Amino acid sequence: MRLALLLSALVLLSQVPALIGGYKASIVVFAIESSTQAYEVFRPYLSQMKLWACEPDEWSDRWNHVYYGDEGDLPAIVEYYYVRAAEHLRRNELEKASRYLVYALSYLLDAYNPFNTHPDADQGLAERYREFLDANIESMLSRLDSSSLEVETKSPREIVEEGARLSRRLYPELEEVLRKGDYERVYEIAFSLVEASVEGCLSLISQLPLSALERALNTPMLREVFYASLAVMAASAAYIAYQKATREEEAEVIPSNLP
Repeated sequence: MRLALLLSALVLLSQVPALIGGYKASIVVFAIESSTQAYEVFRPYLSQMKLWACEPDEWSDRWNHVYYGDEGDLPAIVEYYYVRAAEHLRRNELEKASRYLVYALSYLLDAYNPFNTHPDADQGLAERYREFLDANIESMLSRLDSSSLEVETKSPREIVEEGARLSRRLYPELEEVLRKGDYERVYEIAFSLVEASVEGCLSLISQLPLSALERALNTPMLREVFYASLAVMAASAAYIAYQKATREEEAEVIPSNLP
C-alpha cells in the first residue's frame, strides 16, 4: 500500500512542471536564455517567471487574449505590459520588470496561437492543440538554433499583428490535420509557429533598456555613486597630470653640465 502511494506521489510530482509551466513558460524562458544581456539581468527570477507566464491564462477576460485583425485587445495589452516592464527596468526594479515582461511575452504568444487569431476557429479543438504544445514544446525548442533566429526592431503592436497574420493564415490547415489526427503535420505547423513566436519574443526583449549603465543612470542611488566615481576618476587624472607636469619642470631646471 505504501509503495503504491509513493509511486502515485512520484507520478504527480513528475507532472508538476508541465502543469505549472506549460508551453508558454518554456518559450519565455528559452527566449530570455537566448539573449545574453537579458539572461544576465533576469537570471535570478527565471524560476518565478515560469509561474508568472501562466497567470494571464487564469484571468477571466478572454477578450484580452484574442486578435482577429479588426477586433480584440491583444496588441494594446502586450504594449501596456511591455512599456511597464521597460519603465521598471530603467529604474533597476528588476523583479517588477521581470514580472511585467513575462506578462507581455505570455500575451504575445497568444498572437501565435491560431485559436486566438482566427474568428472562425473551432474552440473545441483549442484544448487539444494546447495539450499537444505542452507535450511537445521541449522537443520543438531543442530543434531551434538561437544564432539563426531573426530579431527585428518593431513596436509591440507590429509584432503582435505580424504573429497574428501568420497564425491566422495557418489555421485552416491546422484545423484539418487536427481533425484527421495527422499529428506529424500538426507538429510541423506548430513548430513553425513556435519558431516565429520565439523570434517575436526576442524582438521585444532586444529593445529593452538592458544596459547596466542606462539602468544605473536612472536609479537615484546608483546614479549618485556613478557620478561620484566619475568625480574621483577626474580628480585622480588631474592629480596624475599635475604630478607629471611638476616632474617635467624639475627636470628642465637641472643644469645639463653637472658631472
